[in-house]
Amino acid sequence: MVVRDTVLLGDPRLRERSAEVTDFEGLKPFLADLRDTLTRHQEVYGMGRGIAAPQIGHPLRLVYVQTPERRFYLVNPVIEWRSPETFQVWDSCFSLESAFFVKITRNTAIRVRYADELGGQHTETFRDGMSELLQH
Repeated sequence: MVVRDTVLLGDPRLRERSAEVTDFEGLKPFLADLRDTLTRHQEVYGMGRGIAAPQIGHPLRLVYVQTPERRFYLVNPVIEWRSPETFQVWDSCFSLESAFFVKITRNTAIRVRYADELGGQHTETFRDGMSELLQH
């Protein structure tokens, strides 16, 4: 298990534009880093549903989601549509060391186009909590 340090707010790497993933064969180490790091955060902090590659120092368009219902990767995700309905939620972030919660407004539903870790293309509509998470 390889657990990476979390890049914290203020680190300029969090402001860099992430690169599009084109080499799916070379993704395996990054996939494992995300999975292992999120799993460890969940064990230690008892929270966290997703983590993005830039949060562990990899400037790639890559996200890993791990909830009791589902575990999956989103490679090169693009939000194609947002519902006009919104809701407010208290949210935190590993890059804030999960020490702060902020009240934010999110769209109730979004449609996301993404690839899975093998390069398969998907378009999916997410609602409520998962919508909020993926807008983070």
